[in-house]
Amino acid sequence: MTLLEAFRVFGALIGDPAVDGQRQSSASVLLQEMNVLVRSLNFQHELKDDAVHNALCRLMTSGNRSTSALECDSEVRVRGFLRECLRNVMLDEVRKTKRLRPFDPETVESIPTTEQSSPEEEAVARQEVDLRRSAEKELREVLVPLVASRLRVSAGRDFIQAFEHLCDLADGKKDFNTVVLEATGHQDSDAQAAVHQRHSRARRRLLQCVDQQGGSGSLTADRLRAMRWSVSRLHRRASYG
Repeated sequence: MTLLEAFRVFGALIGDPAVDGQRQSSASVLLQEMNVLVRSLNFQHELKDDAVHNALCRLMTSGNRSTSALECDSEVRVRGFLRECLRNVMLDEVRKTKRLRPFDPETVESIPTTEQSSPEEEAVARQEVDLRRSAEKELREVLVPLVASRLRVSAGRDFIQAFEHLCDLADGKKDFNTVVLEATGHQDSDAQAAVHQRHSRARRRLLQCVDQQGGSGSLTADRLRAMRWSVSRLHRRASYG
């Protein structure tokens, strides 16, 4: 049985001798490959001891039915997927036992790199930076156009403008009064209230879209969390006053 065949066949035992026999054989193939892959990852040996077992258990519970798993059409891609599964398992263990101070994902200097930081802690921090940057990119390039396409032309245009303004506010590029003037042509309290409602509606639509993607199985748990964080940061910093 090839690695690709084993990856596609693998699953929980169901009491059918014909099916279970194939799945047990596939488990042996996967275990052998994962034991090799885990040695290439830069984590403590204590973490590696249980990583293969835990990753295989995750894979058994529909882990090989996710969108990214179904896209594995070669042994090279299967190995990459398994390696990422092992890495995620060990990073999860690091998160359980280590507490990282908050950091700004926009600046590399904010990644915890003190003398007390372990390689695992730095790996967690750097993975979080990459994950959040990637999520923000996907939010802008994929989900925002997707949400806009589901709306009337004028509503879609307003939604995209609201998103851009929310990003500018979150990044400190514009103040709220400037955003209100650009959006409505006015700066009175009615205009501010209208923009506030528009921004709240835009965030709500984005969160709904993210949750729909998560519910469809197209996002991993970590990816879903990063996408939700990307939306949650879009809160304007200025008050009405």
